[in-house]
Amino acid sequence: MTVSGDFLAHKTLIGLIGGSDKHRAVITESLMPYYRIYTFADSEKGLDWLRTDRPVLVILDEDTKPLGGLSTLEALIRLPAARRPQILALGAKAESPFLEMAVKRGVGATLVKPFKHSHLLRAVSALINRVVETRWKTVSPLVAAPLLRVTEMFETLADLVGLPAALPTAEALAAGRELAEVARQGLLPELLDALDGHDNYLLSHSIRVAGHLARFGQTVGLKDDSLVALSVAGLLHDIGKMEIPFTILNKPGELTPDDRQVMNSHVARSLNLMARTPDLPPAILAITATHHERLDGSGYPRGLKGEALNKLSRLVGVVDVYCALTERRPYRPPLGSEAALDRMGAMNAALDPGLVATFRGLVLDGLGRRVAA
Repeated sequence: MTVSGDFLAHKTLIGLIGGSDKHRAVITESLMPYYRIYTFADSEKGLDWLRTDRPVLVILDEDTKPLGGLSTLEALIRLPAARRPQILALGAKAESPFLEMAVKRGVGATLVKPFKHSHLLRAVSALINRVVETRWKTVSPLVAAPLLRVTEMFETLADLVGLPAALPTAEALAAGRELAEVARQGLLPELLDALDGHDNYLLSHSIRVAGHLARFGQTVGLKDDSLVALSVAGLLHDIGKMEIPFTILNKPGELTPDDRQVMNSHVARSLNLMARTPDLPPAILAITATHHERLDGSGYPRGLKGEALNKLSRLVGVVDVYCALTERRPYRPPLGSEAALDRMGAMNAALDPGLVATFRGLVLDGLGRRVAA
């Protein structure tokens, strides 16, 4: 058995059973920056490992010994439902008995070797997300509604990238109203818990930002259309990142100056996507344009400062920084809430200190409280 990864708990656990030494090394190299991966040349040792560990996903190569791919597949499928991981089956030919049986038995996904690095990452991420999204069937209907709506909306948005089409404004506004109601009912903690482990960074970050903004907006007295616009801005403020290459958006290491320039272009890209949609409330465009600006002028893209940033822009700046600090990323583990808030408190030249203090109290004391209508 070999073990790769940094063992940080924030990384999703994956098992890899079988395949040649070279093939396991290639897969491990592809996945190690993003996931915690245990690899096994011996299928019996891999199955023994599953008695004590709970990976979300097992990647099973048909070339495995001593049990063979088919027998190992059957052993995985026979695991109790509560302990059975998603399975990604790898085979040399699409018509191989192993992959045909995998499809017949309903495994999560299959790949035919050789496959592209991007295809492997996409398959792994989709299976992890399937596990998380299946759990949404057990949450409060008020919480499940915006999660499902926004997930479908983001799939639509991904299809629209590169096309001269308007954004789905009606769906975004409906999701904004649903998130405002989630926050008003004191269900934001349940919403945040439901996103735990989701592998689509942009989706989960956007929902977190929107949910926190809905709750924060209620706390500072926003109502009705203003509150919904704030929540929708949280959902859409980063949609330009759909045009940023995966290798930059999810880079495990430090961004180069050129990488940073591409990453920072997401603001302009978001605004370009929104410009196709004339019925989008102007406040959403204004918030999107300024969510990375800072009071001391250190932000981007225009270096605005002080009074040039209105209250909504300052609200979004606080929430966006908090969510970024508390979310897991390939290059670092998430900070706990209090540690993130402490760091934000030291940014009083860049973030509105009064709003940071209000948000701190909200996070540490009142996220789950119901808000009077």
